[in-house]
Amino acid sequence: ILHINFQHDFTLFEGPIDAKFMKNTLGLATVARDTSHFDEMPTVRYMFDNDKAGKDAMFSKLKKGKRIFLWSKFLKDNKLDIYNIKDLNDLVKVCYKYNKPGAFKNIDNYFSDNKLDSLYL
Repeated sequence: ILHINFQHDFTLFEGPIDAKFMKNTLGLATVARDTSHFDEMPTVRYMFDNDKAGKDAMFSKLKKGKRIFLWSKFLKDNKLDIYNIKDLNDLVKVCYKYNKPGAFKNIDNYFSDNKLDSLYL
């Protein structure tokens, strides 16, 4: 936490390994951890796992107006929805294995606080 710049966008991940693949991030080690104190920060965004628990947690954050990662939109737009991608770690492995490095180019564009985007969870 001492290496996070809270003045800029920072991303909270469910897993600490996922947090290693992006700058200015924190890994929580569980989706069940209380993150309400981060909700007060306007620069926070959430990228929990692409599973039921992660999607439920992100849906809850989206209802509060927080920015969350739109997994299904990102995977579909990058033609990665045919793979079983659970988290950022899996995404990195799939992109490496199938030579799709361009998928990461616009990853920041797939964070949203628009409640209508809950369709992409």
